[in-house]
Amino acid sequence: RTVRPRRWRSHQLAAVLAVDWSSAVRSRPVRRGVVLFTLVPGVAALVTAMPWRDMVILPGLVATGAALLFGVNSFALDGSGATWLATTPRNPASAFTSKSVVVAAVTTAIVVGSLVLGALRPRPAPDLETLVALLAAVTSAVLLTTAIAMRASITHPQRADLRSARDTPAPPALMTLHSLRLIVATTVVGMAYVVTVRLSSVWWTMAIAATVGFLSFLHLWRSAALWNRAETRSRITLVVSYG
Repeated sequence: RTVRPRRWRSHQLAAVLAVDWSSAVRSRPVRRGVVLFTLVPGVAALVTAMPWRDMVILPGLVATGAALLFGVNSFALDGSGATWLATTPRNPASAFTSKSVVVAAVTTAIVVGSLVLGALRPRPAPDLETLVALLAAVTSAVLLTTAIAMRASITHPQRADLRSARDTPAPPALMTLHSLRLIVATTVVGMAYVVTVRLSSVWWTMAIAATVGFLSFLHLWRSAALWNRAETRSRITLVVSYG
């Protein structure tokens, strides 16, 4: 068959992003999970007419499910091609940055999609404090889950095909540990935003968002430092390629 040439990527990071994004989109369990984690919480919030103040807790819970689709083992997206990718002349930082961006983008799409679906039911507009808390909750949930997922991808890599509908990025026991860690972190942050909404304090909301953002970026920076070690990259490539 005739195959059209792909568009030339002028920047190395853009080329790596295109590969990683295509890998995520082609994965059947990832596509199925995106639809499921968007519809279920969104429809639940829509049917129950969840108040705006209670929806502040929703982004963290949705982001946890989104990260479990592939984020906790993001390098498994490369599969057997990880060995070939490791031999290409690319900056090691590009691979880590690309995986982080794809995990954050998919998580953001699911979280925002569920909130938009839940907001379709007519209700009074949220006040400024609630709106700021919602935006902060979405940002914090995405950053926090991405940071935790990328560290898990480096410390606990697994061989996972992510092709059939029931494939998971890690064995059941490890998936349970990942979910507990994510749920605890996102629930604590979500409840903190619920308290700031009850107190009608924008400044406390912004302070929490800044703290979570700083700690998340610090966690990502430390994970990137681990990835930059040749022995770490070799171990991950070997595991995701051959098990």
